Amino acid sequence: MNPFLFVLICTPLGGALRVVLDNFHTNPDKYPHTTGGCGTILVGAGEDKYILKDMKYAQRLASLDMPEGWCANDPLLSRLPVIYFHDGNVSSDMVSHALEGAEPLFEMFHLGSADHPVMDNFEPLPGNKMFTNYYKWYRPQIFQLSPFKTTLSIDNDAVPCSGAKLAEAFKFFTAAKTAVAAAKHLTGINMGVVIFDTEKARPWAAAWANQLKKCILKNGEVTNDQNSMNAVLKNKHPVSIAQFNDHNICRRAVRTKGCLTKSCWIDHGSRSKTMDEKMRGTTLHTTNSDHIC
Repeated sequence: MNPFLFVLICTPLGGALRVVLDNFHTNPDKYPHTTGGCGTILVGAGEDKYILKDMKYAQRLASLDMPEGWCANDPLLSRLPVIYFHDGNVSSDMVSHALEGAEPLFEMFHLGSADHPVMDNFEPLPGNKMFTNYYKWYRPQIFQLSPFKTTLSIDNDAVPCSGAKLAEAFKFFTAAKTAVAAAKHLTGINMGVVIFDTEKARPWAAAWANQLKKCILKNGEVTNDQNSMNAVLKNKHPVSIAQFNDHNICRRAVRTKGCLTKSCWIDHGSRSKTMDEKMRGTTLHTTNSDHIC
């Protein structure tokens, strides 16, 4: 099973982000160096082979050609660098091999382990044992700690059709003037593609983390973080949300031709399809049952 991965993308003023491979997986400041008006979070966890595999996704995101003015908070932002948070033990040689010798265009930040994180203000995994999907604890933590004013969280099975199309998602969020933008999922929202105002959404992310913590302490584990989010929204946590159209974030029970469909900004269809396949395949998604934990 491919471990959870999501992305935090951002750029400093127009410059290409580069990684010093000799010291890329530690940070003496215990916090990423990359900051910006807009950004995206990507997290890799689990076995090193999965973390390395998902670096190709990070590299693709970082190489997207973003149009001028895509970030309303920082109109001079011209690139889409990526911060790749991970808990692996990978060497620079392993990274170079995974990227087929290409120079990483994204910053890597080593989180430490789930029970002993090194990132500032990152709460350790609740309870007294590790479990298979322990990495589900990461996302609500990083939502609260994002260094960007506007943050994009995106799963590794969600493929932006182009930089221009991804810019449309940011444009939608800016026009909506809400704290969060996401696609609908049953009575809540789907967490696969989310754009949020980091400051305004921080109490909401904290409530999500608290609900997830309750589930972990109650059951000893969780299999996902989506249900905890649904529970937070069901309890009417006061956060403003704009919903992406299913024809823009192509994932729910709306049949499209993926990125070949003009209205599709991001193909968030089947996990079994590769990034290239999503550029030409049909997307059809069915929802799961609604549970609290």
